[in-house]
Amino acid sequence: MKYTKFAYRNVGEVMDTARELGISFPYSAETMVLAQPIEINRINLPNRILIQPLECCDALPDGSPSKYTLRRYGRIAESGAAVLWTEANAIDKRYASSNGQLHLTKENLDSFKRMLEDIRSYYLRVHGFNPIIIVQATHSGRYSKIDNKTAPIIAQHNKYIEGANLLPDECIVSDVDLHIAEEKFGVFAKLAKEAGFNSIDIKCSHFYLASELLSAYYRPGEYGGTFENRTRFIMNCMRAAKPETNHSFFLTCRLNCYDGFPYPWGFGVREGSSIAPDYSEANRLVAMLHEEIGIELFNITLGNPYVNPYMNRPYDSGSMEPPEHPLVGVARMIESARCIKKANPSVLIVGSGLSYLRQFTGVISAGALKDGCFDMAGFGRLALANPRFTGKLISNELTKKDCCITCSSCTQLMRSFNIAGCVVRDSQIYGKRYKEMMRS
Repeated sequence: MKYTKFAYRNVGEVMDTARELGISFPYSAETMVLAQPIEINRINLPNRILIQPLECCDALPDGSPSKYTLRRYGRIAESGAAVLWTEANAIDKRYASSNGQLHLTKENLDSFKRMLEDIRSYYLRVHGFNPIIIVQATHSGRYSKIDNKTAPIIAQHNKYIEGANLLPDECIVSDVDLHIAEEKFGVFAKLAKEAGFNSIDIKCSHFYLASELLSAYYRPGEYGGTFENRTRFIMNCMRAAKPETNHSFFLTCRLNCYDGFPYPWGFGVREGSSIAPDYSEANRLVAMLHEEIGIELFNITLGNPYVNPYMNRPYDSGSMEPPEHPLVGVARMIESARCIKKANPSVLIVGSGLSYLRQFTGVISAGALKDGCFDMAGFGRLALANPRFTGKLISNELTKKDCCITCSSCTQLMRSFNIAGCVVRDSQIYGKRYKEMMRS
């Protein structure tokens, strides 16, 4: 079936279209399952809802939260979601994806402390519990920028990304620089703990450096070739951060299980299998991170938002018309989480890509929880559009006016180095910015 936009009047029409596409979705009318308690790292939480990390390019020049960052997280706190997974935070300014990316340092530590204190104070006063707040530590790798100008640091050349005009060889990161980056993740973990975060996610997704190294099949040396070498960087980063862990501070990981590129240019595919997903290596990595490092919570995602964005955030409008129906992308996301959970039943899995389903996401997310596809339902774009979505989600009362319309305007703002937010539902700030951007 050709790509079509979201125009479903009821969940039955979603299910009918899925059948025509040869896919299926879990379903449960018992959406109260989203309000079931869950325990993470011995912390008891009252629901199964998680806010996904969404970069919004609104940090101050020193990397600290701006008034827009504080407003955004203040609004997101209204959700009452059990877990707030805050956006990518550069471990070094040279590894940032934009000038507006958050960057926690010794110098701006207090500004992050105050932001977290404000969020927790609101939660205790309004929701009656303390959320888990995670910081996503990142090395942007080939998507690094200095003064918003491209400054790529790559694991190896990749023809599916670079095309015929390969980047200069000097962009390939050395083993020595990888060792240095590993140590920086350890330093960052210490800062994150001091700031008051509950957890640090060492980001291994969306083809940023740690994620790209998972597919470094042709890279020479200790970080390429074998599975052990390709996973060395993420494992060493975790080992560097692990000494900071205790009963109130733990490690986690947002993990790409499948890049969507054929072997040998992407992770999660078998040699000779075109681009069919193969989660065997992802399952091995999850098991290693769980057994050796003690990671309990994994946030599963797919694809490269710069090359095949329809894989990790199915949409109606975007930078390219997707070669597949958006429901196929949603189904792939749920299936990937299910495969990881089935192979690793002792870990907790977060499902992604659910915002595309709009007012029908409650019954499908509830079905996925009941069927054991994942343990928590993660929402990013929906939370940006409507921070108070959780009550209606749990009671299955969301309407289309409550939801993200997957127009990708927030992404357009971010890619243009503007502060990003929902152009449609938060138009007073971001609609104005979007109009100015389109005029320029």
